[in-house]
Amino acid sequence: TFLPLSIPFLAGAAHLMRKHSRPLSQLTAAVALGLAVFVLAEPYAIIDFETFAKNTREQTDMVQGRWRPPYTIQYAHTVPYFYHLKQMLWYTMGWPVFLAGLAGVVLAFLRCVLQFFDKLFKRELRTSPFSPEVIPLIFMAVFFLATARFQVKFPRYLLPLYPLFFIFAA
Repeated sequence: TFLPLSIPFLAGAAHLMRKHSRPLSQLTAAVALGLAVFVLAEPYAIIDFETFAKNTREQTDMVQGRWRPPYTIQYAHTVPYFYHLKQMLWYTMGWPVFLAGLAGVVLAFLRCVLQFFDKLFKRELRTSPFSPEVIPLIFMAVFFLATARFQVKFPRYLLPLYPLFFIFAA
């Protein structure tokens, strides 16, 4: 999932390069900050890398269906993507919040598409910036498409989407 999730980062970097006079120094600072946060939040990935790598491989095998511990049997024969949407609708968010968030995401997406075509027809794609909504929408789409296809469908896997979903619901 690292490669698909690098797409929003690259979109943000492209936006940064377009907007600032010294984008490379800011991009370097962002990468350095990300590495520092990783080291602070996940120190055992460095202290005991062998165990970290083994546990990561185990979890990867589980979500890709190559290893089936007993507590994941409940996800056998479930439909990827729709299972998560159903869980969000009925159990984790409830239907009012889910529908408000879905409406917000769809409206933001439509605004971005209309803005893109407006800039395209006016030949302003290079000169004027895109809406800031584009980057969270790209992140949400890529993260959902990469994560919701897993064989194991714990609701916690989609928690990074919830704050953005709530923001778009507002």
